[in-house]
Amino acid sequence: MKKHILLVLPILLSGCVFSPQTVKLAPTISVAETALGSGLTVAVTVVDERPDQVIGKRGVGGAGADIKSAEKVDVVVQNSIVAGLKRKGFNVVGTGEAAGANLAVEVRFLQYSLSTGFWSGGVNVKVALKAVASRNGKSYDHLYRIDHEQRVQLAPSAETNEKWINDALSQAIQQLLDDGALIGTLSQKG
Repeated sequence: MKKHILLVLPILLSGCVFSPQTVKLAPTISVAETALGSGLTVAVTVVDERPDQVIGKRGVGGAGADIKSAEKVDVVVQNSIVAGLKRKGFNVVGTGEAAGANLAVEVRFLQYSLSTGFWSGGVNVKVALKAVASRNGKSYDHLYRIDHEQRVQLAPSAETNEKWINDALSQAIQQLLDDGALIGTLSQKG
């Protein structure tokens, strides 16, 4: 009996210790090159409205080591949105420059969490981006949400965590760039 306890104890203890993780955010988007924007100027601003810079914990129930981003989340999201709008034919400028249209995006949520179940656990990655587009006195706003869940038997590796976080962030940005009403607001002519 003592042998069994001595064999199981290190396994249990090793499952409770996690190292902090720094995630490299690299969302991928797929935007076909078009002239939809017709060279119209759009100023894009992205702000990180999350109350905490920690994306999540590598342990269950909020315990464990932090998962943080290596880059500023707002900068990563802005770079992806700007690249997508340019592919759609818009002339994208920075905040404060003269523009016919504005796109303001708030990163409301980027969260990773683990849950336990009877036979398996769950990894949940949630992303929420709030966008407000305006041109010629008309505006459009929408909240893009992704709730990505994976069932797992063992705690995922750092590489898997990074992939799942990037997948969810990519999906939210893609939803924004694929929103016809948002693009229509930015591209409407006087």
